[in-house]
Amino acid sequence: MTELAQTAQPTSPTPTAPEPLPISLTPIQVCERLTVLSQSGKLPGYDDANRAGRFNALFVADIFAQPFDRRLIARVEHTDQGPRLVYTVRPKLRNPAIYAIVLLITLWPGLPITDSIISSYSDWYAAHIATWWWYLPLMALCVPAVAKQARKSAAEAAESTAEATAKIAAALRD
Repeated sequence: MTELAQTAQPTSPTPTAPEPLPISLTPIQVCERLTVLSQSGKLPGYDDANRAGRFNALFVADIFAQPFDRRLIARVEHTDQGPRLVYTVRPKLRNPAIYAIVLLITLWPGLPITDSIISSYSDWYAAHIATWWWYLPLMALCVPAVAKQARKSAAEAAESTAEATAKIAAALRD
């Protein structure tokens, strides 16, 4: 690989799942220790196995990354080396859904309303120019901004995930 190609590779963390954590505690002991950690304010959005059942997980915790937060989901996996916590990071879908709805709400009513307003002032415009020719590309200008926010959010999520898993590992040490 050339030197240029090596420097062109991304250096930001990817939003992949963290490494599994070997544990020597029972799931009940894990939840007890993490409940204490959560009550001290060091593990936000923590829900133990009783409330995390819909994720089929031992526990879940929040991962903060503006504007698209995520959820850290931990399951116990039994291997030949013993049990370990396996993490999955999933996006919370509320904020992306809000972004999509706002984009659609501003796009569709805006196009016919703008077309009718401009057409009412100019007969030439209505006969020669279709509003969507310029309106849709103008609306597409927001796509790079949303993509930039998504990349920033992914980097923040990776950092927040690393912090949360480090706190979890510290709390579960014997």
